[in-house]
Amino acid sequence: MGRGVWGIDVSKFSVKAVRLEAGPAGLVLNQVGVMPYEGTDSGEPVNLDSEIRHSLAELKVRLKIGSEKVVLSLPGHSTFNRLIKLPPVQDGKLEEVVRYEAQSQIPFPIDEVIWDYQFVERQYAPGEEKEVILFAIKKEIVEQFLANISDLGLNVEAIQFAPVALYNFLSFDQDVGTSCIAIDMGADNADLLVVDGAKFWIRNLPITGNDITKSLQKAFKVSFAEAEKLKRKAASTPQAQKIFNAAQPVIRDLIGEVHRSIGYYKSISKQVRFEKVLVLGNASRFVNFQKFVSQTLQMPAVRVQKLNRIAIGGELDAAHLADDLTTISTSIGLALQGWGESNNKVNLLPPAFRKTREMKRKQPLVAVAAVGALALVGAMWVMADTENGELGKKVGEIRELSKKIVTQKEKFESTKAFADRVAQPVRRLESMVREKDTIVKVMNLIHANIPDNGSTVTQAKDKMWILEWDVREEALKPPAPVAKGTRRTDVLMDWDPERKLVFQIEVAVESLAAAGGTGGRSKDQVFTHIRNNLLGVNKDTAPLTKTTPTKRSVAYDFNLQRVAAAPRFEVVVKERTDELKPSRLVTKDSERDKKEPAPGQKDRFHLATVILEIPLLPAATEKPAEPAKEAGK
Repeated sequence: MGRGVWGIDVSKFSVKAVRLEAGPAGLVLNQVGVMPYEGTDSGEPVNLDSEIRHSLAELKVRLKIGSEKVVLSLPGHSTFNRLIKLPPVQDGKLEEVVRYEAQSQIPFPIDEVIWDYQFVERQYAPGEEKEVILFAIKKEIVEQFLANISDLGLNVEAIQFAPVALYNFLSFDQDVGTSCIAIDMGADNADLLVVDGAKFWIRNLPITGNDITKSLQKAFKVSFAEAEKLKRKAASTPQAQKIFNAAQPVIRDLIGEVHRSIGYYKSISKQVRFEKVLVLGNASRFVNFQKFVSQTLQMPAVRVQKLNRIAIGGELDAAHLADDLTTISTSIGLALQGWGESNNKVNLLPPAFRKTREMKRKQPLVAVAAVGALALVGAMWVMADTENGELGKKVGEIRELSKKIVTQKEKFESTKAFADRVAQPVRRLESMVREKDTIVKVMNLIHANIPDNGSTVTQAKDKMWILEWDVREEALKPPAPVAKGTRRTDVLMDWDPERKLVFQIEVAVESLAAAGGTGGRSKDQVFTHIRNNLLGVNKDTAPLTKTTPTKRSVAYDFNLQRVAAAPRFEVVVKERTDELKPSRLVTKDSERDKKEPAPGQKDRFHLATVILEIPLLPAATEKPAEPAKEAGK
């Protein structure tokens, strides 16, 4: 038997495992195992974690799973998926934009989930928005599931959503056409899968196979277990139509949910035309279910009953497999992902678990290397013992050589200290060059965010004026006091090469005050407006994020935070004023205070000082400065 991959679908009522092996003409399905849980009359397992662990352990022994790769699906519905569209950006920035969108689209804190994404691979027109599907699950759900089965020794390669695994199976082995719908009716879970060319959409339906069983239980006043038997054997009894009529209201509600889902998808994908509906899962075998779905949705309903691209091998019976195929389709999709034959390759295995798995894989290599190292040490010990006498004679020579090395080292350290003092003036010149490049880059980043205040489309709330710039260079650390009588050349040679640029930029924005100077923006609102729009970030401290992914940002590029030490930024909002001029020119004795402002102009502007402190990094780590732009705003 050759190398194989296992796909194991873990649900709330059973575990289903299949094995795919590489054959001469492609993949071969050669083992299948289904292990239902021991449930109560209500259809709910007594202890889900215990039943999962027990069933997996029994399947591992019965099917001889061993150390081959395993791809798992998770039980339950605690998963999130969403199809989103990204703005046209360069390919190199796509991952950054996806991460930004994930933080806003996933309805949980990003550090509490395991998430992944996949681009929709198709032809895009120039400038067209690219489509991507986001997937996420709470981290604690995956970690708890893996902890529950950790002692079973399964070689878990990946974790995938069951509906996505079903899509991988259908797109690889079945004829889905241009677009179709799949309804997977399990005992505890029902999924609607919309296949639209290269993309797909998933919705969890609120009506499951157990709801059909409960409707029969109520109609015929029998136990849940008896109602389940009645559901499975209904097609072979004379009372088939009566049994179907008892469950018809539940099935009609299910089709109503499908109708609403189709309508929603057509509202976001105008051109889609569905050709057929595929029915899968044990509950889809219920009498007249396939016919009722076809008539109600007014499209052909097809049951998945045969494999097209995957061969059947081992001791599997093709006729028996046809009956079980709708049940094990998800497991086959999981195994396809393990072979790298799936369209969707999302993997929700926690990063820490992946690292642990890789370390275990490398352990045999480490053991071999350790044995080799021990053998080498033994050989070296034998050689050392033989040469011990000769080494004793060399000890005196080594001591003499050691004394010479110490003397040479002292001379070297003395020469190096002198060279460092001589190099200080050169470092000062180098700092001046770095200072020029940094100033140009800062001016370009600030300039890009100044609005066109003269435009008729620029609203008052968005206008912003730069009234004054001031730039100075300072030491990163406070300089030591200069002793009296110190020569100027000595001060220059002691100059600290660790420097920073301090920018002070006076900014004015509309206060939005009413006539008479009442109301308008608060100081906090002015601070937020300047930080978001001029500095280009929407947070004060790390991790910094841009206001929009494509916005130019001096704070983001230089990692400036609102902290005490450089690199840092601060926005100091001052009092309101009537005139658009630097605050140093506005005094109590100025002409402004001797006459009343024009009507509606009182306290029109808010003044603020933006402070940027940027360390001058070594030249080798800086990016080249951009060409200076003309100030036209």
